[in-house]
Amino acid sequence: MPRHLAALRRARPLTLTAVVLAAAATALAGLAVPASAATSRPLGIDVSRWQSAGASDSCAAQGIDWSKVSATTRSFVFIRATRTKAAVTAQDACFDRNWRGAVTAGIYRGAYHYAIPSAVAGSAARDARVFVSIVGRMQDAGDLPPVLDLETSGGLKPAQLATWTRTWLTTVRSLTGRQPMIYTYPSFWRSAMADSNAFHAYPLWIANWTATPSVPGGWPTYAVHQYSATGRVAGISGDVDLNVFNGSAAQLRAFAHLGTHPTTATTSSTAYRGSAWRISGYLRTSAGTPVTGATVRLYRRVGAGPWALVASTRTSSVTAWYGFTRQPTTAATYKVRYSGGTQFAASWSYPRSHTIRDRAVVSTTLGTSAIRVRKGSAVTLSGRLTRAVNGAPLPGKRVVVYQRVGAGPWTVVRAVTTSAKAARFALTVRPRVAVSYRAVFAGSYANRPSASTVRAVRLR
Repeated sequence: MPRHLAALRRARPLTLTAVVLAAAATALAGLAVPASAATSRPLGIDVSRWQSAGASDSCAAQGIDWSKVSATTRSFVFIRATRTKAAVTAQDACFDRNWRGAVTAGIYRGAYHYAIPSAVAGSAARDARVFVSIVGRMQDAGDLPPVLDLETSGGLKPAQLATWTRTWLTTVRSLTGRQPMIYTYPSFWRSAMADSNAFHAYPLWIANWTATPSVPGGWPTYAVHQYSATGRVAGISGDVDLNVFNGSAAQLRAFAHLGTHPTTATTSSTAYRGSAWRISGYLRTSAGTPVTGATVRLYRRVGAGPWALVASTRTSSVTAWYGFTRQPTTAATYKVRYSGGTQFAASWSYPRSHTIRDRAVVSTTLGTSAIRVRKGSAVTLSGRLTRAVNGAPLPGKRVVVYQRVGAGPWTVVRAVTTSAKAARFALTVRPRVAVSYRAVFAGSYANRPSASTVRAVRLR
């Protein structure tokens, strides 16, 4: 964060030479990853308009060459999005260009707000809202957490500054769904924040231009270490801040918001009016890891109309499966949306559409081998299930045969399955009293329910 720490630089000028950088690889072994991983820790930078400075806070036409940056060992960048000056929070003149450039170059990217805290009521929340209005929710794959750059007190006492800081962080969290991180340097935190240990929930980005950083505030570890302010990187003219991530490349990928994708499968490309139609799938990261217990939402569009939210559910606890059941009345297109969260990026499923048709009218017949029999004699009940319009058989369907004695309730005799070709069914009963029978087809995805006429069997 060049120029912001100018006073600190004057107090302790430091240029990391090649010798110091070589020593840093060994010293970094004392951090929260094994010594064997020290040389493989991901390297990054942070930039602002100072790397593309034009006159009067403008952004010079010739800026950072992100294609050259991406060809170096620097795999992540934090970009200044906003700063507060003269009580006004404004966008960094080069933010849009730098943000686009980093995305195009395929570099993990984050955004930070350079704060000037104020005793004015509501200033922290206001600054946070302006920041989010510019950077968005930072829910795309590869987005690093939003950052509060805290290196000046604005004249606030430690307790006031802690309150201001907490308000900014919680406001950004509520607006983005991401857990922000804090950028600071050791002596500032220990003096201006009274070495507060109340912010451990927020990852620490520590600016300490030495091989092994001093960690203030009782943080058990840090996420990012800014170890130089005078680095040189291809594609950037002049000095640039250098950073190292305190973890592996895989951990950085997770820290930078894993990409996600909701898969989708449907009952059919044709939905039948009044029938249950299902769209279901799994929510997984780009690496195939299930995103369990996450809220996913179903959106529907009819024709060229707007997308409308129609339902929401949560993914299952093990496989991250989800499902929505609808009873559509018109042709429509659906998409599933995951809004993202503190660990995973937002995403949309591919669209799935269905046409709409009316369910077919069905005919269920029932006949008896006799209408008057001796008590306990065998009677065959038989019938057939067909489409009413063309008489096409409906094989393999479940038909339930019911009976009723006198004016009593209908009770189940037996469920039968229609035959494979002719869609016939039959069963034998032995009535001991006068009884009435009927066969009922409950309907299916493409067929309407149907019931036969009532057939009575009397005793001799």
